Amino acid sequence: MTIGPGGVFGWPALVEAGTATASARAIDEVEVLRIEGRALRDRCAEDLQLGLELYREMSNALSARLNAAGGQVWEVLDMNAGRPP
Repeated sequence: MTIGPGGVFGWPALVEAGTATASARAIDEVEVLRIEGRALRDRCAEDLQLGLELYREMSNALSARLNAAGGQVWEVLDMNAGRPP
């Protein structure tokens, strides 16, 4: 998966404390902002407007990723539809 400018990575830390689910590697020079999940969750609890906006943006990004992944699955299924098992 490619993440472009303004993209989100490491979002599971926002919804619960847990183990990282992925890793990333940059192929070009990038600028990254690292935020500790617990600190961000605590800040969202203190500032509900911030939390609302952050979760809204995160849900939009995740929705787009799920839609793209679903499209890729359908492409693979369509390519294999006429092939014998």
